[in-house]
Amino acid sequence: MALNPVLFTQFDEAVVSTLYDLLGDDFLQLLETFRQDSSQHLSSLGPLIEAAQVEDLTRAAHSLKGISANVGALSFSELCRQIEFMARANDLAGCRQHLAGLQKQFEAVEQVIRECQ
Repeated sequence: MALNPVLFTQFDEAVVSTLYDLLGDDFLQLLETFRQDSSQHLSSLGPLIEAAQVEDLTRAAHSLKGISANVGALSFSELCRQIEFMARANDLAGCRQHLAGLQKQFEAVEQVIRECQ
């Protein structure tokens, strides 16, 4: 299987190439696992913001930041980092504002993953 160039619209080419070299065709399973895990974490952010559960929000954003960076979804990871930073500063209004952008970015990442399967 060759890598679909559409991946590089949402994922860092160097990270993807390295992972693909290591995992081969199992790379697609890694992306699917990332998609599922990220979806669960992402769906928890809104309720955590509304409940002002800053510690849990910080942890969830931190987890999303890490798992997305690990697969090369660096733009998504950066948005997670911003939410994590705002949560640490107890800026729930900022978190709320950034959440819509994060969700939109994740939809783009999800679409790319679907196109590659």
